[in-house]
Amino acid sequence: MLVWFAGTRCKLPDHTFMKLNPVHALALLQMCWGEPAENGLKLGNDLWRGEGNRRDWVKFNKSQVTIFEDAVKGLQSGKAAQTLLASENVDIDFQLIGISNNPIKKRELEKIADHVYPDTNQVDWVAL
Repeated sequence: MLVWFAGTRCKLPDHTFMKLNPVHALALLQMCWGEPAENGLKLGNDLWRGEGNRRDWVKFNKSQVTIFEDAVKGLQSGKAAQTLLASENVDIDFQLIGISNNPIKKRELEKIADHVYPDTNQVDWVAL
């Protein structure tokens, strides 16, 4: 979907919105709230380009969002989205959870994640 949107709707290279671009996380936030995929991508792209409207994002103010990722780039996308939203005075508490049992990936995830677990079956859901 990200490749399609970049190429057909934005006339950008197909890799433009892949992780670590914040549009990846911003669009997902909108879709989780019920926005159709294409509109979520448009809203995320608009914010990323500096053309967004706070009105489209204020519903997330004071939210807590937990991101589960097996790649550092995915967590970086979330942090970049958080920074963009903060520039619109939309405060979201992002909790970053890394998932990997690979020692090399685990070590890198630990540099950015709040918690790292070997797999989702090991997550301490009470602690989150």
